[in-house]
Amino acid sequence: MNWKLFVPAILCTFATGIVHGATPQGNTEQRCGIMSKEPAQMVFAKVDDQQPWKKYKRVEDIAELSLGFGISAEAWTGRNHALLIRTVEPGEDFTAYTEYCFDPGGHLVHLAYELRTAWGWGFRTGGPVMGGAIHTDSKEFFSTENEKPTPKPEAANDVRDALKPSMYLTLDRFRSPNCFWAKGRIEGIPV
Repeated sequence: MNWKLFVPAILCTFATGIVHGATPQGNTEQRCGIMSKEPAQMVFAKVDDQQPWKKYKRVEDIAELSLGFGISAEAWTGRNHALLIRTVEPGEDFTAYTEYCFDPGGHLVHLAYELRTAWGWGFRTGGPVMGGAIHTDSKEFFSTENEKPTPKPEAANDVRDALKPSMYLTLDRFRSPNCFWAKGRIEGIPV
């Protein structure tokens, strides 16, 4: 599969669902004061585990992401300099989407997570982050064909770890030697 074409399509599909305020993703955007219909101010990708993070002008310019190793990230600033970071991590059997909203001090204040599987079901959760934990607004399994809620699939027990988002409680946690803004400030985005 050509991920160069597939990832932007997934991002468009995911972004379409995000704008609805009732979803965890919509709440994350609202909390950050972001309208993700606007192009991201920054776009980065790490196409595999051997390559460093690279900056791109647009999501459509991202090279093919290696399944299970590639990751893309988009960043927007919102009102009061809040920062929204959306990551996409494609895998062979599922793709994970995470939105992080950081306050101007660099603390994670809201998180949204969605896992879409090749088996016809997905999982989403999200909510405010307080005391180092997500206080979920919602948590549901859903059909990837019609987006309607569905009972927890038996296969969900086999991928328990994939149902948990990566937590970066502060923006500094994102700043590691392997991350796209390890050298300090993101150009054009106050952090």
